[in-house]
Amino acid sequence: MRFSDKIVTISDTAIYRDDGTVELWASKVRACSRIPAIVATCGSYLLGEEIKNALHEVETLDDLIDGMREFVADVDNDRMTFAIAGFRSGAPEIWLGSTISGLPFQRRDDVHLGQPPISGDDLARGLGPISGPNEVSVEVLAETIITLQRECVVWPGFAEPVHLVGGECHLGVVRPDGASVRTLLTWQEDKIGEKIRPAAVDWNGWRRSHAVQADPAPAANAPRMSRQQRRKAARASRRAA
Repeated sequence: MRFSDKIVTISDTAIYRDDGTVELWASKVRACSRIPAIVATCGSYLLGEEIKNALHEVETLDDLIDGMREFVADVDNDRMTFAIAGFRSGAPEIWLGSTISGLPFQRRDDVHLGQPPISGDDLARGLGPISGPNEVSVEVLAETIITLQRECVVWPGFAEPVHLVGGECHLGVVRPDGASVRTLLTWQEDKIGEKIRPAAVDWNGWRRSHAVQADPAPAANAPRMSRQQRRKAARASRRAA
């Protein structure tokens, strides 16, 4: 996700076998040590580790991009997604490509890029009718998006539909002065050797605890309230209870 002052990456740690069961847990993102950038891969665990190990100590963003291009050019039959998030002269820059969808590796201007994709209706289910991502904290936004993605069922590449988001949620943040990656959520119920089976989410309760939204979520055509208005309404509701 691109903001004016930062780029945020959200990823899980599940690596799968062909039957959709979890083979191991591993981070899919790594902060670069010498430039404000993050390298991310999804797909082949071994290739992903090779890419992150080779590129996380580069000296410039252009070196990082050129290095990723070399790996992309050498991919054979691996189903991979490649991503770079960094800053150039104080401006955020995102590069993304995928052999899974045939998406060429190039610079992207989208504000939000994700797999599985999350629609505006999905986000409203998790956060209510917010007017933009700055209305909630980065942590709340990341927790909500990855929990929505955890619900998604994916079919292509597997014998039957499977859930693909599991293990831990890693939050990466890139700013002009550096990058960091930390663990935001852990799903203790997920086990190696088993398929991901996410518990049902009470989204009305989620909105109350994460975004100070009314319960149930307002209709799509309901007037939008600012964050301050929602907080004021929530305090009034608690006093009346």
